[in-house]
Amino acid sequence: MDQLPTVRNCPDDIQMSDTQTSDASAQFPHQRSMKNLLLRPDFQLKYSFYFVGMTLIVMGAVFMLFLLSLKDMIKTLAVVYNIEASVVDAINESIGTATYTTIAVALLFGMISVSLGVILTHRLIGPMIPIRRLIGQLAEGQYGVQGRLRTKDDYQEIMSELNRLSASLAKKHGPGSNQIGS
Repeated sequence: MDQLPTVRNCPDDIQMSDTQTSDASAQFPHQRSMKNLLLRPDFQLKYSFYFVGMTLIVMGAVFMLFLLSLKDMIKTLAVVYNIEASVVDAINESIGTATYTTIAVALLFGMISVSLGVILTHRLIGPMIPIRRLIGQLAEGQYGVQGRLRTKDDYQEIMSELNRLSASLAKKHGPGSNQIGS
């Protein structure tokens, strides 16, 4: 099977190589390192934090409404059932502890959500790198080059159509005089 040529000038300064491999990538060819998880940090982190921020704001508002209702209910029950002040103070202290626990859980949820957001946006952005690389090659007149995606990547149909376009342009205009790897 022919390997794609190494590309040195990818769009947006994204550097990738399909023909160079290291010992680690030879053992696990599709494994990603943590440094490669953020392909476009501005995009990935922005939308992850939007998602987490909005979720935490809504959760916080609902929790505050619940907390205010609960405190009002305790005051009403204390008056109606003539509950001692020490019991009411103990209940309010328990509510305070529950509030801090809820805040800690919300922060943990936020960190997990940001991590999941980065992973999910990586699944969207990752396949765009070889697609953009192929478009760049076609724009430079390198007709006939073929791109490929991992089998589980999205946008397979787009890559297939770009490969068909590349082959069609190569038939019509020739493979291009400045094809990489020639």
